[in-house]
Amino acid sequence: MHLNLEARSICPLTVIGLSFWLCLLPSANATPPSFSIPAQWGLDLSHEPRIGDTVSLIFTVTPSESVPEMRVWFDRLGGVKLTGGDTVVYSSASKNEKKTFSIQVVCISPLVDLCVEARGKAISENGESFPLRGGGRIRRSIRDDATGQFRTDADDRARRPEYHYWPWTGEVTSQIQPADARYTRKLMEDLKERYPTLTDWDAIYVLHDLEVLFDRYGLSGGKAIEIALEIRKLVKEQGIGGNEAFETAVRGLEAKRLWRFVIIMSVMVVELLLLVFITQKVPLRRKGVPADASN
Repeated sequence: MHLNLEARSICPLTVIGLSFWLCLLPSANATPPSFSIPAQWGLDLSHEPRIGDTVSLIFTVTPSESVPEMRVWFDRLGGVKLTGGDTVVYSSASKNEKKTFSIQVVCISPLVDLCVEARGKAISENGESFPLRGGGRIRRSIRDDATGQFRTDADDRARRPEYHYWPWTGEVTSQIQPADARYTRKLMEDLKERYPTLTDWDAIYVLHDLEVLFDRYGLSGGKAIEIALEIRKLVKEQGIGGNEAFETAVRGLEAKRLWRFVIIMSVMVVELLLLVFITQKVPLRRKGVPADASN
């Protein structure tokens, strides 16, 4: 049987229309929403530890909707040894209920990296289902080799001058970016390697003094470093600061260089006089001719 022209045109349109409506129908295998319901998350240590200390890692979650199914697992426990608690816990939570989970670990490494994750299915008051996803991470590293005490990254930044002092302008600020601070730290460590008596603050002040010496006097290289070190000495030992320290150090170095030049020239003159004296006392003679030979 053959379809007429009208039937041939209607059939494809019918198929397309049915496909469109089928796409709008809910599916049991549809992908759940990608967002997570709002929740308050917390991850803390019972105290700031030292190597060998046992500490509790405490995780809290307060969901904004009821969560009848929830899985919490402490993952990637680096630098520690588990001593108590379950690393995987299945639980539930009512709306706005604060749930607490914890494990106990002993710190065995100078670098500690602790992670926890939570996944669950939340049900809203109108019966809709939404995912719950969240977690936290804590990292610690030893900052005091003498005591083995750990400190946070914020503690570490508070102790490091490169996060608070911009040596190129001498400005005290809290807006220094980590990349800039790391660059300044590298320069500081280079100076401290060459001059081991320098502290962190000495080194960063020397960087500032080098910038001033170049801008103000056109000095750079070893000569500028020598003056900058003298400036630090004047500041620490004699309490001289500011422009006076720069002028004193520059004049002092020039005076030293002048005296050094005078001493070198004096030695050269003395050596020349001695050479003349010796040549006058010892007459020159031809090779192979005795000194007392007669003509």
